Amino acid sequence: FLNTSKRITKVAPATSVSSVNTTINAMVKAGQIVEHERFGMGEVFKVEGEGEKTKATILFKNAGSKQLLLRFARLKVVE
Repeated sequence: FLNTSKRITKVAPATSVSSVNTTINAMVKAGQIVEHERFGMGEVFKVEGEGEKTKATILFKNAGSKQLLLRFARLKVVE
C-alpha cells in the first residue's frame, strides 16, 4: 500500500423516498387537487391501503386516470 493521506469525511445517512413521502400519505385525501411532476394537475378520486402500500386513484387533466403508490408518487397537495 502506498502511504497516501486521505481525508475521511462523515456523511449524513440518506433519506429514503418512502420516509419523505410518509407525511404526504397522511395528507392526501379524496377530493383534493394535487400536482405530479410528470402527469400535471389532478383530483384525488380515492385513497386506499395503509403505510407503504397506500395508493391513490387520481384523475389527471392531461393524463387521465392513474393509480399511484403514494410512497413513490412525489405529489404536491395544491388544495
